[in-house]
Amino acid sequence: MASNEERVGKFLKRLLERRSALEVAQSLSASDIPAPPHIPGGASVDLSVVNKRWELFPKHDQLRRALLPPEAEGDLASYENHIENCIGAVKIPIGIAGPLRVRGVFASGDYYVPLATTEAALVASYSRGANVISAAGGCVSVLLHEGVSRTPGFAFRSLVSAGLFAVWCHEHRTELRAAAAATTRHGELTDIGIAMEGNHVYLLLEIQSGSIGAQGQYQQSRLHLYSVNR
Repeated sequence: MASNEERVGKFLKRLLERRSALEVAQSLSASDIPAPPHIPGGASVDLSVVNKRWELFPKHDQLRRALLPPEAEGDLASYENHIENCIGAVKIPIGIAGPLRVRGVFASGDYYVPLATTEAALVASYSRGANVISAAGGCVSVLLHEGVSRTPGFAFRSLVSAGLFAVWCHEHRTELRAAAAATTRHGELTDIGIAMEGNHVYLLLEIQSGSIGAQGQYQQSRLHLYSVNR
C-alpha cells in the first residue's frame, strides 16, 4: 500500500516510541513455541463439546456465566448448523420501529419492524422516518431484481493469456452455469459478465438466490412480512 512521506514518518514515530527497530523485528520473527490446541468439535453444539472449548480459556468462569449461563445451555440445540465453534450467545436489545405502511407487490399493509441494536436513538430515528412515510401515504415497493453477486479474479502472465481466458469463459457459459448449479440448491447463475484490467480478468457473476424444488424447478425466494391488524 502506498503512503506519503509524512504518514510514514508519523507511523514510525509511534511504532518506535517504546521499542527499538531491532526489538520490533525480533517480535515479528518466527517462534518455536508450540501452537495452541485446535478448537474442538467444528459445527457441533453438543454441551460436552462446548465445555471442551471453554477449557481453552484460563479463568473463564465469569465470562462463561455471561455468555452461557446454566439456564441457556438448553438453547444450544437451536444453533445447530448456524454457527461453528460455538461457546454461547450474547443478548442484544430489540426495539420496534413503525408503524410503516407498505404498498408493494409482495407485501402490503402496516408493519412494525424489529431492530436489534445498542446504538441509542437509532430505533427512534427509524421510527420517526417510518411514521413520516406512513403519513405521506406509505412506501411503494416493487421488486425488480433479487440475487447476489460474486466477482472472482484471475491473474495471467500476459495480456494475450488474459484475453484468451476471457474468450474461453464467454464460449463456455453453459458449462460454467452447470458447474455452478452442481454446487448449490439455493442459487442459479443467471449472468456472467467479464471485466479486464491489464492482465487480470474478473468474472461478474450474478446469482439468483432461491432454491431448487423436488421437481428440479427453480423457486424464487420471497420476503414474507407480517402485517399489523388495525
